[in-house]
Amino acid sequence: MKRLGIFIKTFSGTLAERVAQANALGISRIQYNFCVDTPTSLPMSIDDSLVENISDTLKHCSTDIDAISATFNIIHPDCEVRRRGIKAFEAIARCCPRLGCHLITICTGTRDAADMWHGHPDNDSADAWADMLRAIEPLIEIAEECGVNIGIEPETANVVNSADKALRLIDECGSQRLKIVFDPANLFEHEPLNEVRYRIERGLDVLAPHIVGVHAKDRDEMGRHVAAGKGVLPYPAFMSALAGIGYDGPITLHGLSADEAPSCADYVKGLIYKYLK
Repeated sequence: MKRLGIFIKTFSGTLAERVAQANALGISRIQYNFCVDTPTSLPMSIDDSLVENISDTLKHCSTDIDAISATFNIIHPDCEVRRRGIKAFEAIARCCPRLGCHLITICTGTRDAADMWHGHPDNDSADAWADMLRAIEPLIEIAEECGVNIGIEPETANVVNSADKALRLIDECGSQRLKIVFDPANLFEHEPLNEVRYRIERGLDVLAPHIVGVHAKDRDEMGRHVAAGKGVLPYPAFMSALAGIGYDGPITLHGLSADEAPSCADYVKGLIYKYLK
């Protein structure tokens, strides 16, 4: 299934062992995270030998990297956290072309200093928006220099917490390097189904020209992330809507355990065959 991908950190072991587990499920695309091969997701520097090893492993397994994670809290109150995040982003961006990857994913930040996936009332403030813009500016400059794109997600816990704010960010930055990774489960938490449907439809409507990737996870009735197909998200309707906007990119499994991967992969494959093939 050429359209189906998975977060490689879903599995355990060496990169080769993780990729083999993905390949066994018919998955030949991944979102890579440097925590697989280094002690951190955000290395300050990356050895050429490591990049060569990653590239060789993926070529041997006929597996492609669609995106690399470089998420850090870009509006963290500690400026040193921001500085280190930008430095790591640059290190990752410089090795992306050698890995055949042209997309780096980030988050748009939160005022919660302890957890970048936890919301905060000040995320909706003008100051938080201004800080986010200032933080993204050097990332765009690095992306331009390295020939890569930056993938952002509308995420309820972050400053860009809706599709309309994501479009506003793209418009205000005015850079072709900013792209959208669309994760429908990040657009809601506890809302009723009609609101969930509206947010997904609205998101696809306003962001369609900018979407370069789709993440597939779900939420249960308590708002907790679960594997795609295990929650309340109307996945058949979502896949049909993706077909309606002409989306032809990868769909990447996310927010699941290795044990859940086989059944989740089969479920999403079935939807891709039905709606997107």
